[in-house]
Amino acid sequence: MRLESYIMLGWTPTLAVESDGSRRVLKVVGWSGGQGDVPSIGLYIGSTGYVVNIVDATDIAGNSAINYEHTQSTPSTLWVGTHNLGRKVTAVYVKDTGGNQWECTFESTNTTFEINVGLSAFAGTAILI
Repeated sequence: MRLESYIMLGWTPTLAVESDGSRRVLKVVGWSGGQGDVPSIGLYIGSTGYVVNIVDATDIAGNSAINYEHTQSTPSTLWVGTHNLGRKVTAVYVKDTGGNQWECTFESTNTTFEINVGLSAFAGTAILI
């Protein structure tokens, strides 16, 4: 089954930041919330979606053309804003103000985004890739 099919079954990736020399990339370290077989872990987030090789992963520590950092100062379950990526967002990495990583769902256009962080409203930071 293709990875995209697992996401259609409701699986949400759990992401962790991994170092690759001076680069920082996002790695899939787990999955939650889906139906059927659990998808593979160990994949990375690339510019066009999930990739197997770390060298194809997107550097989230790079310049603003590669990622966009959003600060949500008011606690909310829905974070909405604009970005300067010029394309749809392929991944979102969310942390609350205490540094805890949160799973989320998101939608975007070439200039806007909506991040749903779940049932608990909180403030924090999102890196859009």
